[in-house]
Amino acid sequence: LNSADDSAVAGEPVPYQVLDDFDRESGLVVEEFENLRALAEKGLAGSLRAGNRLGQSNRSLFVVSVVVFVVVAFALLQWVSRSISSPIAELTASAELVVDRGGHFQARTAGASEVRRLSDSFGHMTNSLETLVLKRTDELHQKNYELNEEISHRAETEKKLRDAKTTAEAANAAKSDFLAVMSHEL
Repeated sequence: LNSADDSAVAGEPVPYQVLDDFDRESGLVVEEFENLRALAEKGLAGSLRAGNRLGQSNRSLFVVSVVVFVVVAFALLQWVSRSISSPIAELTASAELVVDRGGHFQARTAGASEVRRLSDSFGHMTNSLETLVLKRTDELHQKNYELNEEISHRAETEKKLRDAKTTAEAANAAKSDFLAVMSHEL
């Protein structure tokens, strides 16, 4: 009606048939728009349902992936424990035996090659240290023997010096007595 009023104001006659056609076309457009809106709502609802199903399956897949990851991580942890930690524990026990009881180092490592090499290196190191200690002990015994010989030699020399001193003191006393007697006689 507003457009009809506008036309009447402008001085043009408004035919009613044009208004009826316009109303019919507007009604069809509105009906078509309502149909499209209903179709869009149905499509959107279907898409939301599909999205929810997909989201639930993604969540389920995520949970399953996390569980599988945790199981694999635990299995790897167990493997690392057996292949690395156990040989290191055996290596430590062998080293403690060497410290407590002495003797040669013998590790029983069957683990990773790096741990086996480390064990072999410890074995070589302790065995070479043991050899070095034995060598130094022999040198110490030799030096101790030489020192005892030197002490014995000095003790003999000291005894001879004491005897010589005693003899010299006795000679000096005899000389003093002789001089005293001679001096008295003179």
